[in-house]
Amino acid sequence: MGTSYPKPALILICGYARAGKDTLADGLTAGALGPTSKVALADPLKETADNAIKEIIGSGVKFPGFKNEAFKVTNRALLVELGKTCRAIHQDCFIEKALEKASALIAQGITAIITDVRYSNELQRCHDLAQLKNLPLYTMLIETSGIGPANDEERTNQALLLIRSETSNIGWSDHTRWQINEALAIYRHGRELARSIHI
Repeated sequence: MGTSYPKPALILICGYARAGKDTLADGLTAGALGPTSKVALADPLKETADNAIKEIIGSGVKFPGFKNEAFKVTNRALLVELGKTCRAIHQDCFIEKALEKASALIAQGITAIITDVRYSNELQRCHDLAQLKNLPLYTMLIETSGIGPANDEERTNQALLLIRSETSNIGWSDHTRWQINEALAIYRHGRELARSIHI
């Protein structure tokens, strides 16, 4: 007899940059009863920016790329502007790619954790998919003291995200606030949370 896993779910993690979203996702993955996989909305953006830089500077010149945290922090402005341009043309461009990947994972029985939902339309699109496919949906908002918006756009988006959650039937499955040096506590919370929601 094979191992019986919980029904795959869609998990969304919201919050400002550097609030601990990936740490929470890692804890969820470590504590999960079934298979899970992280999906980051920003991955296609980082890959596109990396490819553009390589094209301009030449393939023989090495650079760390946007998956390197230090490089990303130093050069975040490029990602922000590229992301704003893409969203201005098609506001659902990033969430569509993420949900395409998440749907493929869920079809294989894997819980998908989308680690960086920041826009109200993205929250709604995820909610719509979960309803359409009758998936368990868990929405998590993480805040860390001293970590605020990186720019005005992020401040506005977070406010709209909160309004959407309060005025719709989406709500938050988990909303936590942490201190600046509590990464281990966030990770442990993720592990315990995974078991409590039976993913």
